[in-house]
Amino acid sequence: MTPISAPPSFQTKTEARRALRAVRRRASDSYGAAAAAAVRDRFMVALSPPDGAVIAGYWPIGGELDPRPLLTELAASGFSCALPVAIACDAPLTFRFWTADMVLVPDALGIPGPPTDGARLEPDLFLLPLIGFDRLGHRLGQGAGSYDRTLAELRRRSRSVLAIGIGFAVQEMALVPAEIHDQSLDWIVTDRFALRLSAQE
Repeated sequence: MTPISAPPSFQTKTEARRALRAVRRRASDSYGAAAAAAVRDRFMVALSPPDGAVIAGYWPIGGELDPRPLLTELAASGFSCALPVAIACDAPLTFRFWTADMVLVPDALGIPGPPTDGARLEPDLFLLPLIGFDRLGHRLGQGAGSYDRTLAELRRRSRSVLAIGIGFAVQEMALVPAEIHDQSLDWIVTDRFALRLSAQE
């Protein structure tokens, strides 16, 4: 795996997205499967979801680190797993029960997910893809706001959901140019480390 250098700095989110998408794609192409296995193992050691917890992941696109090995391990350990489903482009995501052998269908954003008539779940732990992150808990996403809207809605309903950023260690930034509507992460789990960012249980 590529050695980690000092996290880069960017002036704007647009600049950061352009550079870090390329970094993420190179990492995915070079050692994506090994990184996914490492994230699975680090998550299982660092976090201890309570019995009966619902854990939501995502379907990887564009070089995102693949959370499916972790989700499969969690399902085998007795947890209920879900994937997000977009009903409309500007609405919070919903979550549907997922299994590794399930036939998926495109949602409103064209991303594979469980059928909309599947069982709807509310996550206790939410694994989020990212383009970049910093150690203050800021996450750089695609820019559409779907995950931020969803986290804000879950937190507005006073759910104690843990937001866990999943990515390659080389996606770390010195500082994400955060905005007021951006939702912070509680944990970061990468192929190199698991970092707790809040005192939330």
